[in-house]
Amino acid sequence: MSQRINLSYVFNIALTLTKQGHVTAEEIGWLRKEMNKWFTGLFTFKSLF
Repeated sequence: MSQRINLSYVFNIALTLTKQGHVTAEEIGWLRKEMNKWFTGLFTFKSLF
């Protein structure tokens, strides 16, 4: 449940930054890290079942 909330939170930030046109390389790097964490968590979760 918290994974889903985190993902939408990350996407909302991405959307906001993109609309404002203020996306820096650092922010993109952070977003990538967050996405990687989420996908790793998802696959770990799936492999448990």
